[in-house]
Amino acid sequence: MSAHPSAGVPLTCDVAGIRVVVNGLPPACHRRVADILRPFVVARSDATADSSGAAGITARSTAANGPAAHPPLHLWVTRHGPADWCVEGADAEPVRFGSFARVVSHLEWRVVSDALTHSSGPVPLHAGALARGEAVVLLVAPSENGKTTLSLGLISRGWEPFADDITLLDPATLRVRAFPRHFHVMPASLGLFSPVPALEHDPTVWGYARPLRWAEGSRAPTAIFLVGRDPARPSALEPVTRAELAATLLRESVRTRLPLGLLASASARLAASVSVCARLNNADLTQALDLIERAALA
Repeated sequence: MSAHPSAGVPLTCDVAGIRVVVNGLPPACHRRVADILRPFVVARSDATADSSGAAGITARSTAANGPAAHPPLHLWVTRHGPADWCVEGADAEPVRFGSFARVVSHLEWRVVSDALTHSSGPVPLHAGALARGEAVVLLVAPSENGKTTLSLGLISRGWEPFADDITLLDPATLRVRAFPRHFHVMPASLGLFSPVPALEHDPTVWGYARPLRWAEGSRAPTAIFLVGRDPARPSALEPVTRAELAATLLRESVRTRLPLGLLASASARLAASVSVCARLNNADLTQALDLIERAALA
């Protein structure tokens, strides 16, 4: 990575105990990025700085999972013209963008992604997680299978979210806690729900919204649904074996620095611990939500 001049005030975030510092943001741009990453932004102390130039930390975000032992990760934002922005980091090739809105969207993903890649704490799963009463469900699926839409539907029915896309699982306790990242919501899809979920819409980037209320504390999942979508078939639940569930959980874990053996053990223990495990075909939204609630709340 090429050398960069120091510009603006560094924006320091803490995701799962990993500190990520975004450098080079002009003040107005700094505010926009800080707003979309607000749950992960940590307080800055002008009087202290670490050895790499990041502002010292006086408070940790609610998403932090213990003190950050890993050296801070750095991202650099540079502008070469009105429609030529560049984001650079130590672990990837520079990425160029034609508008700052696209830079903001990229940083919302990049800060989280880089932090989780270097984490050796929680297990990140491609899953939504929500709670209602004693029930805690995981909706496990790759992207584009409707996790966010199902999560919004459950929120409209009184469920409280831990996460909609990346769920952080403690490998020792098998508990999940809130990971208050933005949902990626198409505004038109909100018309599918009555009542409409209570969301804070981000003014910075179109299509980003954050629930106004999150599930509190940490909870162990009681039901896991492997979500897929085949419009040619009706919405339905099909049983899956614990071994198949464990293999899917391992496959849907996000790459981190955790040993593969620990990930496999956590996946197997979680699969064995839940009272409900099933495959869900998410063909019809209302029917799929009914099936989840009927199984999870029984």
